[in-house]
Amino acid sequence: MSDTRESQSKARTAIRARHEGATAETTQPHRCRGPQVSIEFDVADAVAVGAAAQELQQVGYALLHPAREEPWGQTVARLQSVEGAIIGISYVPSMHQPDAK
Repeated sequence: MSDTRESQSKARTAIRARHEGATAETTQPHRCRGPQVSIEFDVADAVAVGAAAQELQQVGYALLHPAREEPWGQTVARLQSVEGAIIGISYVPSMHQPDAK
C-alpha cells in the first residue's frame, strides 16, 4: 500500500512541477503537439475576456491571439496548453440575452 501512495505522490509532484514550470517559452504553440481538443470557458461579458487574456499573459502564457470580436459577435482569446489543448476564454452575447417575450 505504501508503494501505491508513494507512486501517487510522485505523480502529483510531477504534474504540479509541469504546470508550475509553464512559461511563455514552454507554452509556445511550436513547442506543443498539435491541437487535440478545444475547450472554451464562457465569461460574463466581453470586458472579462480581455481581462482574463491579460492575466494569462502576465503569468507567462503566450496567446494564440488576443481578445477579439468575431463577425458573429463572439469575443474570444485563445492559447494552446503544453498538452496541445486549445483553450478559449469566450463571451457570446446571444447566450446571455434573456429570451424576448
